[in-house]
Amino acid sequence: MPRYRKVLTQEEINKVLFEDTDESDLDLSDEEGELDTSNTFQAADSSTLLESDSDSEEDVEDYKDDNSEKTVEWQSNFIENQKISIPKFHHLSGPTGSSALQYLKLYMSDEICEHIRLNTNKYAEYCSKQRGYEDKSWYPIASIKEIWAFYTILFVMSIVKMPRIVDYWPKNVTLGNERIKSMLAKNRFLEIKHYFHISDRESELKKNENGFNFSQKVEPLQTYLLGKFMTHFKPTAEVSVDEALVKFKGRLGIIQYMPLKPAKRGIKIWMLCTPYLGYTLNFDMYCGKSDSTPRTKNGLGYDVVMHLAKGLESKNHTIYFDRFFSSVNLLLDLYKIGIFACGTVMSNRKNLPPGMKNLKLKEIHAISTFQCKDIPNLLCTTWLDKKQISIISTNAKNEICQAQSRKGAEKLLVQCPAVFAQYNRHMGGVDLADQRRKYFY
Repeated sequence: MPRYRKVLTQEEINKVLFEDTDESDLDLSDEEGELDTSNTFQAADSSTLLESDSDSEEDVEDYKDDNSEKTVEWQSNFIENQKISIPKFHHLSGPTGSSALQYLKLYMSDEICEHIRLNTNKYAEYCSKQRGYEDKSWYPIASIKEIWAFYTILFVMSIVKMPRIVDYWPKNVTLGNERIKSMLAKNRFLEIKHYFHISDRESELKKNENGFNFSQKVEPLQTYLLGKFMTHFKPTAEVSVDEALVKFKGRLGIIQYMPLKPAKRGIKIWMLCTPYLGYTLNFDMYCGKSDSTPRTKNGLGYDVVMHLAKGLESKNHTIYFDRFFSSVNLLLDLYKIGIFACGTVMSNRKNLPPGMKNLKLKEIHAISTFQCKDIPNLLCTTWLDKKQISIISTNAKNEICQAQSRKGAEKLLVQCPAVFAQYNRHMGGVDLADQRRKYFY
């Protein structure tokens, strides 16, 4: 992972921002007179940053900003870095388990397996009552060993791909999978798959009843896992929030169409992930107004971040998110509860510095920075690379680092705000979780 060591002094920053000087006038060399490239990073230009903002135009239009009368005062003539306080993150982070199997059993414990066993048997009885006759090929699951065998077969199937499920139990000894054959018979596996049920079918609400939620069939497992995610993995200092799409081809009232996602159609999931491992710390299924995210007048993006950030308060974590979620009010409210934040932002958001909506930087790699007078940590930084993009943050000072950019096959060193480098480095947690999950579809 590249490091960013070299930053400019406040005097040099002011010279870049407020004087008509060439970049060649800046002294960016080390003591030996050579350009220090040890602090460069593989820069994604602003077009790459915009591509990471995966929200569709429809999502952006659905955003409703805060209707309150908050006013935020900004200054741009002098950025006071000495007033910006960024405490260090001192908490332990990482997994608390040991072997892969032991770690898996921390999540898929015997407790939840027993819950699924009982509800699967109940659902088979429910289906028999609805049909008016019993399924003679079905007999109740007597032990969670069969549930574990069912899980194991699903794991193997996600790694060893076959054209059809029945191809795992062929008569030809040269085909199939001997491990699967030894665990469950084909017909028994298909019967369990047919009646597999997580929730209690008889207690499920109908669509026209109060309290109905599309996620009720998986709610017991979802609630159980959410209680385990942060227990068995301590969050890292940096985390990111974004939307993911779980591919689903069936009929369901919450299916979303997102053409920019690889899956295109599926179930939208709001996720809070770590940037390096893609570990999911928190998530919530998007079910429209009936989902579990508490709604306020601050807009959906605000509500999602505040909901997923529960448990991170007062520990100096930093949350990264894209322009769908970003707003000045969100960063201020996160800052009040001890959480730093950083995100790209649309120029028409409320409470941004005056003139931001019409700000047009003319020179390539030009930088414009505003600082909040009341909360010095709150900065609004605009940078022009291939495109102009803005970031609001409470986690970084007004510093400049050297970035490596490409012009065709040529590599160039350019001046880049440090906050943009941090955003590029830490924003991809949900995308990484998506990538790793797709390996096991």
